Amino acid sequence: MSKYLSLLVVLFATCSAVSQFQKVAASAEPQDVSFTAEIDGSEQRYVQLLPPSFDAEMPVDVLIALHGHGSDRWQFIRLERDECRAVRDVARERGLLLVSPDYRAKTSWMGPKAEADLVQIIERLKQQFRVRHVIVSGASMGGASCLTFAALHPELVDGVASMNGTANHVEYENFQDAIRQSFGGTKAEVPDEYRKRSSELWPERFTMPSAFAVGGQDKSVPPDSVLRLARRLQADGRKTLLIHREQGGHSTNYADATEIVRFVVDQARKAGARKKAVEKTSAEVPADLVVTGGKVVTLDARETVVEAFAVRGGKIVETGSSERIRRLVGPRTKVLELGGRTVIPGLIESHCHSLGVALSELKSPYEEMRSIPQLQAWIRKRASELPAGRWIETPRTDVMRLDEMRFPTREEMDAASTTHPVVLTSVRKHLLNSAAWRAIGVNKDSDEVAGAKIVRDDNGRPWLLSGGSQLLRDETPDPEVSEDEKLAALKRVHEIYSSVGITSIFERALNADGWKTYEILKARGDLNVRTTATFRQQFRTGEQVSEFSQKLGMKTGDGDDWLRVGPLKITVDGGIHWGTARLREPFGPRRIDFYKIGTLVEPDYRGDLSYSVEQMRDIFDAGHRQGWQMCVHVAGDAGVDAVLDALEAVNETQPITDRRFSLTHAYFPAKDSIERCRKLGVGVDTQAFLYFRDARFIDRIYGRSWGERFIGLADWYHGGVPVAINSDHMSGLDPDHSMNSFNPFLQMSIAVTRRDTYGNVYGERQKLTRTEALRCMTTNAAWLSFDESI
Repeated sequence: MSKYLSLLVVLFATCSAVSQFQKVAASAEPQDVSFTAEIDGSEQRYVQLLPPSFDAEMPVDVLIALHGHGSDRWQFIRLERDECRAVRDVARERGLLLVSPDYRAKTSWMGPKAEADLVQIIERLKQQFRVRHVIVSGASMGGASCLTFAALHPELVDGVASMNGTANHVEYENFQDAIRQSFGGTKAEVPDEYRKRSSELWPERFTMPSAFAVGGQDKSVPPDSVLRLARRLQADGRKTLLIHREQGGHSTNYADATEIVRFVVDQARKAGARKKAVEKTSAEVPADLVVTGGKVVTLDARETVVEAFAVRGGKIVETGSSERIRRLVGPRTKVLELGGRTVIPGLIESHCHSLGVALSELKSPYEEMRSIPQLQAWIRKRASELPAGRWIETPRTDVMRLDEMRFPTREEMDAASTTHPVVLTSVRKHLLNSAAWRAIGVNKDSDEVAGAKIVRDDNGRPWLLSGGSQLLRDETPDPEVSEDEKLAALKRVHEIYSSVGITSIFERALNADGWKTYEILKARGDLNVRTTATFRQQFRTGEQVSEFSQKLGMKTGDGDDWLRVGPLKITVDGGIHWGTARLREPFGPRRIDFYKIGTLVEPDYRGDLSYSVEQMRDIFDAGHRQGWQMCVHVAGDAGVDAVLDALEAVNETQPITDRRFSLTHAYFPAKDSIERCRKLGVGVDTQAFLYFRDARFIDRIYGRSWGERFIGLADWYHGGVPVAINSDHMSGLDPDHSMNSFNPFLQMSIAVTRRDTYGNVYGERQKLTRTEALRCMTTNAAWLSFDESI
């Protein structure tokens, strides 16, 4: 509905013909109105109570009050309960049209038919009155229903006031028979109805002022879900009022009910006045840029697509039709005609290592290897360019991505070169040719390497080296690069990002020196992507977190729109490519054989875990108290369990739901983990491209069920956890053929089709819609840095 109108909804109300409305306008008594529901032709009813000194020629705000379980449309009109008197009194003092519908039954929980009725009522009210704002309110079942309706139809609601309701039907267990009848089935039969009517799962749709009253001892409708929703909205900077009476039960006293209803009415009116002032300013001041004639995807709560938009001072100030936006063209306005082309929001690469990419390109340009013959050809070419005896280090090539899906043999490495020592690093082990083994002093099959372990092939010959990284780095040192070379290389990476639509990035592994590099780049005017910096440190205690924070002199949120401090990051387990992700089950013989770790681990090996739950609790607690958001590298499902155990322990003493801690990777979502993340306000960033290249490997080596939930985007998304998709870009400049390709359109295509590079689909149910995938690279990614409302 138009934001110039105002409708306050406490219950369902609808109107009849214009003449009938004009006739009842003269009466100060409540009017019982019937109407024919468009959805099924049934007769439905609502009560309307006009405000004192009502004038049909003047704009009016509407308050719709939704009754509780077992009551009816007369609850807020006649009953003397505190909530009911408060609603009537606020309607009278603020001059509101009070509407109270039966909304289908005394035991209705805002199911599809009740929803359709209320939409019909609002639209008909708008036809009969000069409606300005719509406020929905209610208590108990009505308190839940008004939240549901606001989440379903934010375009119709200008404010919502909920008393003692639930915001999550997925977890709510009371009155299940009535809810089943309202929603059309059980949670198992129609799960999507329970999800989409759980307002807590759609916080981004609460663009209107919201107010909540709950009792901490409410056993009929427990307050937990409403508390989580309200605190999320407060953390997002939304206009939100929460009254939480810790000793209160299933009722709201008169003062609290009055306060929350007044709050949403007054805030809705202020928002309307502000919007008018902005529109007046927009109409008077020309824009810097006007873009017209296109399909502009706004990704607002209604998923609106418009023709045009205007920019002033670096911000979009108005969207709408081309005709409307062209009025903002002035003498200096730049005008861009799209010719029907589509515009989407700038895409966010929420996990990359662009500084590392820049440095690695200065050392040796990356080339993607897809087979052992291609790898051998690369080595031969490199050997022809270097003097005999010079070490050759291949680009990172994870063996699960080779067509052969195995390590090359020592003989295959020797076939590529016998004149140069060659090292290929994969699965946290180094594969050497014979020249390389000799170069590090392994001349006999029985020789060992100090500080490392040798994995031998079936013939007993040294094959793979586990450890010894420093020894090999000494043989293949990084080149000396100047500050200017480093900055130029980083700028080049960012320019390539921009060329594929990436406008913001999350650097996921900076230190203090890396931050300084970015500061210099920005000071030179060469930073052309908005950057959120993650500081990665392997803290062992909370005290180390405090010491680091004090030395750094910054915390999450510091900086500006171009370069901002994000979270602290620790690495909790290993990686799926390394054979070290912490799993809920033992790796077993097949996985142990693939990773060639049989001589390195115990038979019941389940992956690495770098921290105990107690250590993580200490670190997270300290970071939280120092004002830090935390980001955790955790790949395996058991690793996620341990992290959530620690976060729940912290949450018991200091709530973290507003801090937006995040899990990075979390490759294998489990139902219980999703629910725990949702309750803790934890987000996830994960990599669609890894599914593209690695799903075949997961299916073959881990098993079909693991392949089906690998990078389980739909599980996270539909489970109410903010999930961002990204690349974890590490090496290479080709958007499609880098080490973890960073083309965002490839990422979104993978999320939508669930098709891997070989044409296979594992886990059909994990597909996202195009809009959902786009949100994962825009609003969901922005949520991780508290920017989704900008």
